[in-house]
Amino acid sequence: MIGIDFDELCRQGIHGDRELGIQRLLEATIAMENWYLLFEKVTDDNPKPIIGKISDKLWMFGFTDVRRAKNFLREEEMDADIIKITPSVCLPWLKKYEAFGVVGVRFNEGALGWYASIRNLEYMQRELG
Repeated sequence: MIGIDFDELCRQGIHGDRELGIQRLLEATIAMENWYLLFEKVTDDNPKPIIGKISDKLWMFGFTDVRRAKNFLREEEMDADIIKITPSVCLPWLKKYEAFGVVGVRFNEGALGWYASIRNLEYMQRELG
């Protein structure tokens, strides 16, 4: 997945064909080797993901690379661990959080970020599987 310009994919989705842009973003997201999720700093063996409430929905925060995750943490003045996880391992794990009201993941949170519901991510994984 090296070479995918996620900022450009977001721009295409904003200024072009929205439906096609979303599909391309989800395809590229699922095809990534790793996602980078934010977790509370903990000293035990039970790491807890950072979950935020945006527009009355609960989301986890994922990033396409460590640099973007660190920039987000700096901008938000947060202290958290950045955990690298493959999409194939992450999706079943995310599914467990639906029971707690988590809708999905907000990737590269910001002006050129996007969100994906757990259901849409699962669907794309099956389609591309």
